[in-house]
Amino acid sequence: MADFEKYQQKDFSGDQIKPSMVHEQLRAHDKRMRNEREQLALIKAAYTTKYWKHIRHRNYTNKAHQTKDNEVNVEVNRLFGIITSYLAALYPRMQRAVVLPDPEGLGDSSKAELALNKFMESSKINQRIMTALRQALLYPGSGAKIGYYAGRGNPLDRLWMRVIPYWEMVLDSDVGDQEDERFRGHVYYRPKADVEEE
Repeated sequence: MADFEKYQQKDFSGDQIKPSMVHEQLRAHDKRMRNEREQLALIKAAYTTKYWKHIRHRNYTNKAHQTKDNEVNVEVNRLFGIITSYLAALYPRMQRAVVLPDPEGLGDSSKAELALNKFMESSKINQRIMTALRQALLYPGSGAKIGYYAGRGNPLDRLWMRVIPYWEMVLDSDVGDQEDERFRGHVYYRPKADVEEE
C-alpha cells in the first residue's frame, strides 16, 4: 500500500507531451532510421549468411565490394557463432534471480523473487529475452515492453512481454543520460477507431 501511496503523490503535471513535439520526435526518428537503414541491413545480411547476396543486390560501386561474374564467393559466418556462444553465457537457460529486501522495507522480496523466476522460466519469455539480447548485440540497442492482461486468475499467468526492435524505438535524442529522458516510446500502428476510443 505504501508504494501505491507514493505513486499517487508523484507530480505528473509535466508529463503531457504536445502533439507538435511528438511529430517532431517521430520525424527525427524516421530520419535517423533512414540514415542507419543500410548499415542495419548489412549487419542482418552478415548475421544471416547473406552478405554477398546483399552486396550484389545493392550493386555497390565501391571496388572493395565489386565481384566479377566468374568469381566464387564463399561465406564463413563467424558472427553467428560468436553471438550464439555469447548469448549462451550471457543468459543461461536455468538461471535464477535473487531478490534482496528493499532498503526502505517496502514489498516482499521472497514473493518478488518467486514471481520473477516463474516469469523467466517460461519458454516463451526465455525465447523473447534471447531475441532482445541478440538484437541488442547486433544493433545499437533493443527494448522490451512488459505488462499484464486484466482479468481474473493467477496474476503471474497474465504477464506478457514483447520485444521492440531498435528501429521501432523512439528515444529522446536531445539528452545524453537516461535520467534526463523526457519520454521513451515505440512506433506501432493501430486502427484509428481504437485510438480515438482510448
